[in-house]
Amino acid sequence: MKGILLKADLHVHSKYSRRPSAWVLRKIGCSESYTEPENLYALARDRGMDLVTITDHNTLAGSLEIAHLENTFLSEEITTYFPEDRCKFHVLAYDITEKQHEDISVLRNNVFHLIKYLNEEKIIYALAHPLFAINDRLTIEHLEQAFLLFNNFAINGSRDDHQNSVLQEILKNLTRADIDYLANKYDLEPVGHEPWSKTLIGGSDDHSSLYIATTYTEVEGVSSVKEFMAGIDQNTAKVNAVASSPQTLSHNLYSIAYQFYCNKLGLDRYVDKEPLIKFIDHALVPSSEKGAGLGKRIRNIVTGRMSGHLFKSMPGTIGDIFQKNAVEIILKNPCMSELLKQSNHNLEDMNKAWFQFANQISNEILRQFADSILKSINGANLFNVFHTIGSVGSLYTMLAPYFVSYSVFVKDRRFCSYCLEHFSNGGKPARLSQIGTSRQVKRPRLKIAHFTDTFYDINGVALTLRMQMEMAIKNKKQLTIITCGPESGISGPPATARHERAGVTNFMPVGAFEMPEYPDMKLYYPSKGGIHSSLVMLCWPYARKNSPSGTWR
Repeated sequence: MKGILLKADLHVHSKYSRRPSAWVLRKIGCSESYTEPENLYALARDRGMDLVTITDHNTLAGSLEIAHLENTFLSEEITTYFPEDRCKFHVLAYDITEKQHEDISVLRNNVFHLIKYLNEEKIIYALAHPLFAINDRLTIEHLEQAFLLFNNFAINGSRDDHQNSVLQEILKNLTRADIDYLANKYDLEPVGHEPWSKTLIGGSDDHSSLYIATTYTEVEGVSSVKEFMAGIDQNTAKVNAVASSPQTLSHNLYSIAYQFYCNKLGLDRYVDKEPLIKFIDHALVPSSEKGAGLGKRIRNIVTGRMSGHLFKSMPGTIGDIFQKNAVEIILKNPCMSELLKQSNHNLEDMNKAWFQFANQISNEILRQFADSILKSINGANLFNVFHTIGSVGSLYTMLAPYFVSYSVFVKDRRFCSYCLEHFSNGGKPARLSQIGTSRQVKRPRLKIAHFTDTFYDINGVALTLRMQMEMAIKNKKQLTIITCGPESGISGPPATARHERAGVTNFMPVGAFEMPEYPDMKLYYPSKGGIHSSLVMLCWPYARKNSPSGTWR
């Protein structure tokens, strides 16, 4: 092999990773990944990776399937546990043998036994996502012990830049004194040549094939797998990373679910090209995968016999609304219609087009259901109300990947902020040995979000809220009013999704209902977009640039 620099995505999954962590995938009986190992190899090589490995959960099956191809090596992602409380860690182990995998399978139930074995065998290993609580048992104490057990820590492409930055900040400021303090605290021998100097590696943690090689590790001056591993061991590796987001994770989840239904329904027989399915295919499957036939597996869902089968699971008229409006939405949107024309688009365009599509179609479904509910209430037709509410429930099931993604990222940020506070002093690095002594931590400023359906109306409640906002601005308090109303209630240029004026965020209504008894009053349905309004309680830290360090109530 020629060259002085080698690149590898050191965390990626194939179809042999079968147990998803996201509940929305478990709910439909979906596997964690459907990527064929050879397709993964082709994608990684096409995207500039010199070396290719597959880190499936507790199996070498994926790696073995491409072992005959050049520039590959065997790896896996090991699930291991702290014996006292079963806190779960994921450990990436590289360039291993089948015999070593068998030994690992026996020892992985205890993280201390596992790490001892990996070091005895001189296996390069890394902690996969140090600040992510896999089974909600991760504590500061586990993280402190990780500083002793691991010399290599992974920058994870499926996590946001904030989490990865916090990890780097903490690791960068570790000292010899810190490691000595922790070694005495836990009576544990630290690993590594200089255990206070940690190595960072990178991997995409891709499960859908969309984001393979977007985050990777590179080592200069090497020309083989063995030299590449030696570079990691000698702390000469560098990471190239693309930050993830809740929308990125959602895009992955939709792609995995889509591939699940492709496999389950066996739709390869249906080759008629229908615009809606063609768009979904282009938005959720990378072009290289289509060459393997995956992109042709779902062509005739909307038309023909398969259409009824797919939409039967959606109560009421949600399937009808979806089919009636989806193609029109796609054709009217330049970003979506461009994606419809060809499949060879970059990930940013695919992600953007899919989010806009999910946003607009959910708005339309929500608007029509809201109209139906209010008309039924106005006509005292309660049976129609119950039926429509059930249909709305299926809409929110359809949007579940966004709920899951935003909640995961918010939870991660809370723990990251807690870790940063624990390992720092007023935002400045502090020795771990100082923790719990004279250290003073500056408390973040309180941020308050007030949700209301009346802010621009002419009534006492709206007047009081406006007075509160004026007082908050005057006294430099961080109050945000979140409401929904027409553009006429706001000064300034027209908005597309939401207005933000002097502490007020106004989501434009997707629809309005006029009540005959009160002609001057209207009920507005938030929001354009529907996903934003539905998720605003979860995603608000991402809507305000300075919120991750603060507290919301």
